[in-house]
Amino acid sequence: MIVTGAFFAEAASVADNKLYVLGGALTRWHVGDDRMISPVLVVLTQSEPNDNQTTLPIDVHFGTDPNVMHLDLEIPEVTRTGQDGGFFLTNVRMQLPYDGRYVFQIAGTVSLPIAVVAQR
Repeated sequence: MIVTGAFFAEAASVADNKLYVLGGALTRWHVGDDRMISPVLVVLTQSEPNDNQTTLPIDVHFGTDPNVMHLDLEIPEVTRTGQDGGFFLTNVRMQLPYDGRYVFQIAGTVSLPIAVVAQR
């Protein structure tokens, strides 16, 4: 599977094999005292013949911090077995300890930045 794009959204859903996004694409997330983010990650894909990949690796980087957080997202079967272009969405719920710019490196090919800011 090839990842052709990705974005964070406030809300997204699927109906009649169509993607519906509410609130637009996010570039900033305000965190509370718990420092949790919970946006919807929308991943755009392209199928490849005989692809049996079941998870999608994501590395989360913060500035020059050498520590990288790693996620493995389950790829829904309908996305893996679909034809040509596809997508899937999932809630990303994780604690990000610092204010600033995080970059989600998706499958090593797509970089998705998001600014995290504490609510005051």
